Amino acid sequence: VENLKEEYNCIIFDTSSECFLDYTKEIINISDESIFISGANLLEIKKSQKLLDIYTKEWEINKRKFNIVFNKCTNKSVDDEVLKEIFGRYKILGKIELTDYYDLLVNKNMVQKTKLHKEIEKIKKQIIKEKYDGAYK
Repeated sequence: VENLKEEYNCIIFDTSSECFLDYTKEIINISDESIFISGANLLEIKKSQKLLDIYTKEWEINKRKFNIVFNKCTNKSVDDEVLKEIFGRYKILGKIELTDYYDLLVNKNMVQKTKLHKEIEKIKKQIIKEKYDGAYK
């Protein structure tokens, strides 16, 4: 990582939210900063609080290393002011919105999901057809 730091301005490691993996602690420790991704619903907030407590209290990593981004935010997410109150000890970088369409697509088995699946299948068949038809010309 030290060699990579000489060549790159920013290195992004995508680690597991599983706190019992040794490499997660090591990567956070050698990083200058960390971006912590959390959902903005009650279940994800509780999970994030527990993980951040492990990182800061048990692993003794400075809170200033953690920058929080809230992911998949919808109009049903916890209010911004409440999030600021809960995570006020950390720097909050912002949030990533999830449109109603994609919220339904991800969280419900809706007609949109079937349409999307059909479109993906059509694209896959076209790619396979082009690849194999072109190979025999």
